[in-house]
Amino acid sequence: MKRAGFTIVEMLMVIGIIGVISGVTVPLYRDYQVRNDLNVATEQVTQGLARARLLSQSAQSDAGWGFYVPAGILYKGDSYATRVAGADETYPMPSTITVTGIFDISYTKVKGQPSSTGSIILTALDSEQRTIEIEVQKETIAVVEGDNLTICHKIGGSAEQTKVIPDAAWPGHQNHGDTLGACATAASSVSSSRSSSRSSSSVSSSRSSSAPSSLSSSVASATCADRFSVSADNTITTTGPLSVIFQSLGAQFGYGNGGPTVPVTVKYSKKANGNSASNLFSGNAINGTGGATQTVTGFKNGDKVVLKFRAYYNDNGWLTYDNTVVSNVNNGSVKVLRNGDLAPTIPGSSGQQSVSSLLQPITVNGRISIGQYDVVMIVDFNYADCPTCTSADFQDGIVLVKFQAPSC
Repeated sequence: MKRAGFTIVEMLMVIGIIGVISGVTVPLYRDYQVRNDLNVATEQVTQGLARARLLSQSAQSDAGWGFYVPAGILYKGDSYATRVAGADETYPMPSTITVTGIFDISYTKVKGQPSSTGSIILTALDSEQRTIEIEVQKETIAVVEGDNLTICHKIGGSAEQTKVIPDAAWPGHQNHGDTLGACATAASSVSSSRSSSRSSSSVSSSRSSSAPSSLSSSVASATCADRFSVSADNTITTTGPLSVIFQSLGAQFGYGNGGPTVPVTVKYSKKANGNSASNLFSGNAINGTGGATQTVTGFKNGDKVVLKFRAYYNDNGWLTYDNTVVSNVNNGSVKVLRNGDLAPTIPGSSGQQSVSSLLQPITVNGRISIGQYDVVMIVDFNYADCPTCTSADFQDGIVLVKFQAPSC
């Protein structure tokens, strides 16, 4: 009777199949692990810094707190070297991540100001990087939307005036030295806040619009009524102290038809050349249908609002894509839409959502429906390379920009 068994040829075939599967899956798993380590490290550092600042602002244990990045240690004290023993909290950092830039950040008690500013750069084994920016934030107060505040408004020199303003105007007033509460001088009088209902904004733009093409000759009027101007190259210039809300409406961008998703990130700058740009949305990609929101305060008269969209993908050097588009380059890659403009109806590509689908939350009857003092920027990374190509879909990145009520 013959016994069933495996021949050497069959065994070699099985070994070969196992080798092929291993050769494919192991590198893929390694890539996933490296990228996951980078995501974990970014989340740990972000959470550690946020908690350190929160504990400092609340004067927990009557002390300032800090975060030491390489070890992932939240500590009590002015520095990691002089920290209070026994108060550490640990945020484990993956051993595969290299940290450069700022290592140690402590925050002042109550005010929560960082001991240093700059970048924390996290680098994975495949050289992919994430950057976390540390910036000084001005003090502010929490108020309920719709409330009014009584402040002492500095007119010039020693002159001052008691005013009642809407809460949204407070950051601008605070930036130029106004204080909460009525002025101490007997001569000061209370004036009500300006009415915000105006028929149109005086915004200059290259597109056809019913709005006047030039700013008001009165600086005070321009500050209160216009909030910003838009030049022919899409450079936005603020006309008074105000804050700006940036809201991601999403991005649909991939590496070719059916290829991997290319992360799209956004930075903002207050300079026309786009220098000194800072991360929006904590440096996270806006891919998908959006939703992230960030408020930036401290804009003053003459500042620029320039956005830098970057699409970057690297797969161990096998596939690499790196492209940056600046909103005011004026090469057609970025379109600035205002309230009442026709919403684009360009079909989506590669099974991705179209730009009209991403704009649907702010579209009514085929037209953009946003605030009088809002703009929406839509991006196509490949438009500059082929402006006449039908593949330009402007779904590669969409951000809504809202200009809050300025100081009047």
